[in-house]
Amino acid sequence: MVKQGWRILKHPNSLAARVLKGCYFRHCSFFEARKNSSASYVWSSLIWGRGLLDKGLRWRVGDGKSVKIYGDRWIPRPTEFKILSPPTLAMNATVDTLFSPSGGWNIELIHNNFLTDDAKSILRIPIALGTSPDSLLWHYETSGRYTVGSGYWLDCNLNRSPCSSNPSPLRAWWRSFWKLQIPLKIKIFFWRACYNWIPTNFNIARRGIQTDGICVACKASLETTMHALWECKKLNHVRNEWYHLQPVVRRNPASFLDFVIDLFSVASEKDKELFCVLVWRVWGCRNVVLHRASIADKSEIFGWSQNFLHEFHRPLQGKQQVHNVATPIRMQWIPPVMSDTKMNCAVSFGRNGKRVVIGGVVRDSVGEVLACCSQSFGPNLCTKTSKLIAFQRGLQFGVDCGLFPSMLELDDVHFIDWVNSGNHFDSVFGAILRDILQLSASFHGLMFSHVNALANNAAKGLSNFVLGRFEDMFWMEEFPSCISNVIEAEKPV
Repeated sequence: MVKQGWRILKHPNSLAARVLKGCYFRHCSFFEARKNSSASYVWSSLIWGRGLLDKGLRWRVGDGKSVKIYGDRWIPRPTEFKILSPPTLAMNATVDTLFSPSGGWNIELIHNNFLTDDAKSILRIPIALGTSPDSLLWHYETSGRYTVGSGYWLDCNLNRSPCSSNPSPLRAWWRSFWKLQIPLKIKIFFWRACYNWIPTNFNIARRGIQTDGICVACKASLETTMHALWECKKLNHVRNEWYHLQPVVRRNPASFLDFVIDLFSVASEKDKELFCVLVWRVWGCRNVVLHRASIADKSEIFGWSQNFLHEFHRPLQGKQQVHNVATPIRMQWIPPVMSDTKMNCAVSFGRNGKRVVIGGVVRDSVGEVLACCSQSFGPNLCTKTSKLIAFQRGLQFGVDCGLFPSMLELDDVHFIDWVNSGNHFDSVFGAILRDILQLSASFHGLMFSHVNALANNAAKGLSNFVLGRFEDMFWMEEFPSCISNVIEAEKPV
């Protein structure tokens, strides 16, 4: 029901949202509504889900007019998301009072009125050039949209003591797991096992089904996930094959997931893949005993798993070799077609991230420079924000100087995908993405493209050149001597 609450919040004009509003919160917001004694089961469930939803929501700053500096949740710092500094401004002051007249944050005002940690957190928040309204986002997803998985993670961690406010270590672990070269069905089984979602006798008994919960194989212990897949005495021969990794595993791990994390911390990629296949085979043998009332040959589990993995990898290796031959990488700047122009953008970072500089170069079909610019911004902006702002500033420069290139190139494929897909408008970068699309509407048939860094040398050289200076610089039909060799070398013959 948390997902339904998110939909009510993001789609207030949907039929379901309008019906519920008319019945339960006609004169207030969804978060202000109360549960009365005659509430339906659906509304009661939504109220329950709203509590969890509220813990992961915070404001994404747009025009800053709807978010109060003190009291509202807008700082990207879980779990409270609020300012910790003592109030020095008006209690009802909104975030737009922290903007400078020229756009962006008023750095001096922020440093004078907030503690160091608060000031750094504020300055990391990207500000759009346009007037996008403030909106709520889900903090625990990069897309800014609520997902059942991230909600489950948050609920588990809020009810666990001690708990971590940062999901990134476990997320990073799972990201590496999903990249393993094993069949998807094995990955899904392993994921379910890690979260104790496989039907062992113990799990079935916990759900009220009449069973003794005893292990199918040894008939001596409760069949928990950890026991069924690893600790059963019938699996001694399997465990003996992993003696080289046993010392790193803590005694009596709290769960199968804890055991696996310990094991994977020192295991090679090959060992990780073999272990996943191994436990999948162990579970298959267990089911043979349960459903066919026959004895599975568990002594062959390890050898069978090795052969299975070898056979699975053989066609993948051939496919990888063909793929590597068939996909050449663009290593040189390619001019646009006749009468068109192209802009290249690049980002350079100063020491400790205290200064970020973008470089932009506009060239025609014969490689002549029509205009170039270098602008600085920051400090403390992350790489993602900086590259999106490079997009934004590059387009704005094209509009300001009256040049409307047909293509904009950047050496990062992820951000090209972000702009082209439109799936991240609810994220912390959503306001900047909307700015980019609004600016691109001024161009005719503008395309965004990814290039290798070696094909973006002119823009990168320009941003590096200005990194040691402290002013924005612009050139029309000329360019600094630091990139002259690159410009001449990249002209078509």
